[in-house]
Amino acid sequence: MNNFAANDKVEEIRRASDILDIISEYVSLTKSGRNYKGLCPFHHEKTPSFMVSPDKQIYHCFGCGAGGNVFAFLMKHENLTFPAVLKKLAAKYGIKFNVSGNSKEAEQIDTVYKINEEASVFFSAALSKTVGKKARSYLDERGIDELIIKKFNVGYAPDSWDSLSTYLSQKRFSREDIVKSGLVVEKQDGRGYYDRFRDRVIFPIEDRDGKVVGFGGRTIGTAKDGAKYINSPETPIYRKGKILYGLSYSKEHIREAKTVLITEGYMDAITAVKYGFNNIVATLGTALTEDHLKVLRAYTDNLILVFDADAAGVKAVIRAWETIAAAGLSSKVLVLPSGEDLDSSLRNRGSEFVQKQISDAVDTGEFIISELVKPFDLKDSGERKKALDSIFEALSAVSGVYNIAIYGSFIAEILKTDERIIIEAFKSVNRSKRLGDVKKDNELPERSKNVNSLDAHLLMISLASKEWALRVFEAIDTADIEDRLLSSIAEKLKVSIQDKDNIDIGSICQELDETSAGILSEIAFRKEEVIDIKKSFDDCINMFRRRQYIRALEMNKAEIKKALSNGNEGVVEHLLKENQRLQFNIKAKF
Repeated sequence: MNNFAANDKVEEIRRASDILDIISEYVSLTKSGRNYKGLCPFHHEKTPSFMVSPDKQIYHCFGCGAGGNVFAFLMKHENLTFPAVLKKLAAKYGIKFNVSGNSKEAEQIDTVYKINEEASVFFSAALSKTVGKKARSYLDERGIDELIIKKFNVGYAPDSWDSLSTYLSQKRFSREDIVKSGLVVEKQDGRGYYDRFRDRVIFPIEDRDGKVVGFGGRTIGTAKDGAKYINSPETPIYRKGKILYGLSYSKEHIREAKTVLITEGYMDAITAVKYGFNNIVATLGTALTEDHLKVLRAYTDNLILVFDADAAGVKAVIRAWETIAAAGLSSKVLVLPSGEDLDSSLRNRGSEFVQKQISDAVDTGEFIISELVKPFDLKDSGERKKALDSIFEALSAVSGVYNIAIYGSFIAEILKTDERIIIEAFKSVNRSKRLGDVKKDNELPERSKNVNSLDAHLLMISLASKEWALRVFEAIDTADIEDRLLSSIAEKLKVSIQDKDNIDIGSICQELDETSAGILSEIAFRKEEVIDIKKSFDDCINMFRRRQYIRALEMNKAEIKKALSNGNEGVVEHLLKENQRLQFNIKAKF
């Protein structure tokens, strides 16, 4: 601390930073005597045990033991360094703050913010110029008017390899800092750089305070680089698992409506605002995370998921619901017509239709159950058993007799089975889960190692060095790791190596919960078992990709069965060709 700022300056910032005001931005608090209480943002609880004392300027959770002053809260909640917290609070309260000593990281963060602001100005100006005519036409076709463009600061990245990098260089930013912002990419041969966003409509991504932390780009015509949408990579200020697009605009609307609509894309969110649905946010190329829920919980506990009406959308709902249920929250699903997303439904059917769908939103668990049984012939007892197994697997996050009774009754109705049998089966699953919770410190690591040994082995390889970690994460998506705990650990590891020369396991453990930290530390000790790391890497990646092909094949077979039952011969023909392609790849490549 002394190397970064004088103690008197730190104390000045702390005194100015009223802890009640700060925490109220993240947690819904109610007065309780001389203190304030609310649901802890660091662990799941139904009865508030998180207390804030304005007199003492401290917080403490009597459930999980988290506590400290305003600096500790922001460091823990926002995953910020101490210097970054000081700079954030100094800026908020207008305190002049001259950094010294070990300030390189804080200065770098400040510089990336400035680069993003300049880039946003550049993109906005480009949209209004002749070079942006094609982009303006595209936005007009999508119904995005000037008011919405200004509200979300929509811009355009010219069809040029270096227009942005040249502009930023003229603004006296160094090449190194521009690259760290993620806006410019170094060529693979190391002989130059190029702009990441080219010939794309640009959507600035802001944090909850309205500061630009990244960008999203949507191609106007056919994607020259094969991707319709691309986002900024993770940077010192952009963590996609923590940021919700549109929150800086919608947060007060969410608080007022006491409900939030959660969609997948920025186009859905922008169109929704145009049609009057202001209480909406979008995830950015990632599943809904615990950190997203922590942010939203400050404004509402009522969540409505608005994902695409296709197989991928259903899968996204299942993943989101598991995270939501684990956090002790409830949610509903806005059901859209097949093949549509929120953007197309609003443009084709209007706001009244979507408002009715919001009013008729169904419980997420019931939605998932209804979708999961569709591929099965429920007249066949064997098929009903498979359907029930599929439901139990997806609803593994459900706990408590109350929820069991609700879903047991609903499942029984769909499967035309005695409700008591379903409820007893649920109770049995729930009983096993409770026993597992009692022994989770011992059993969860074993489950992660044995049930998902391939994933655990990949983590061992990634812990060998930053270079091997980068190779692993270039080859796989952490979201495709089957075990949720290992997937979370892998994502933390991936984030941690962005700005560090080496892997600091102790630092990563500090960001994990007790169970996950235990798993990571054990994997770290076991990494010495990897003797030939290159061979292990090659073998594991091959096995990982084979597993993905097999998973895709299984999903394709389910779609074929569904199409056959619907008599859709054209779809069946297409799916059969895809089935042959997948089988060929499995045989040819593995």
